[in-house]
Amino acid sequence: MPYSLDSKLPKKRNKMKKFVFPLRRAADWYRQTLSVEEAALQRMVGEIRNLERMAESLAEREREERRQVQDRELVLGRDLESLAAYVGLIREELARLQPARARLQSRMVEQRQRVLACHRRVRLIEELQQRRRGEWARESQKEEEAVASELYLAMFQSRENQAPLEGEAR
Repeated sequence: MPYSLDSKLPKKRNKMKKFVFPLRRAADWYRQTLSVEEAALQRMVGEIRNLERMAESLAEREREERRQVQDRELVLGRDLESLAAYVGLIREELARLQPARARLQSRMVEQRQRVLACHRRVRLIEELQQRRRGEWARESQKEEEAVASELYLAMFQSRENQAPLEGEAR
């Protein structure tokens, strides 16, 4: 005769709670902040690269002009004068780029510090989330074990209760 364990189980059986991290919104905000700070850092790196390319381009122009004057068979005074003026302009432009580059590098160092701080915050909150998820998993496992134990005991008691009934019927 089949038997039902439903009558032996506790009436209040709630479903397993799903994992909810209470600081999820804070974690999302920290990740967003990190993305913004990383983007700002990348912009600064791009600006520094642009300044370096400009400086290299100017230096290459200076080398090229010098080479052209040196490769001439006949160099006139006005050629040297023009070269000196052009080199002077290039040097002025290079001198103008240096402080801008230095300011950007200084700002970039500060920005890297902000990015590192954001990385630390994100890592800390992710570690906290993993710890909480581990605690939740352990609690869930305990809950499952408790339900399994209750089921086993209910099944065992049901069999014991049915055994004398079957013996009396014979």
